[in-house]
Amino acid sequence: MSNFATVLVETAGRHPQRLAVQGEDRTLTCAELDELSARAAGGLLAHGVRPGDRVGLRLPYSAAFAVLCFGALRTGAIAMPLCPGPRPRSLGVRPRHDAHGARTVFASADTRSATTSSTR
Repeated sequence: MSNFATVLVETAGRHPQRLAVQGEDRTLTCAELDELSARAAGGLLAHGVRPGDRVGLRLPYSAAFAVLCFGALRTGAIAMPLCPGPRPRSLGVRPRHDAHGARTVFASADTRSATTSSTR
């Protein structure tokens, strides 16, 4: 069975210098994204994230988002993008602090105060 994380590993092996992520903050090659996401996966595992756990990503789409998303997938966890900005309650959406059962949530500095992390 294949998922995005295994596709990344395979692509990094075949095309290590190919551009994988281009954001305002940084660009990453396939090899760099592979290496950084492997490190992120190791950190997540060391902090108790297990296959099937949810990892919330309340971040703007950036190189950091890609690294953490692929890192979560490498552990077998579910990467959950969470809206980094305010969401109007009038649309019937959940409040920003609702992490949808995520074991851990990564947030940028401007959203950190509204972030919660569940510990089960």
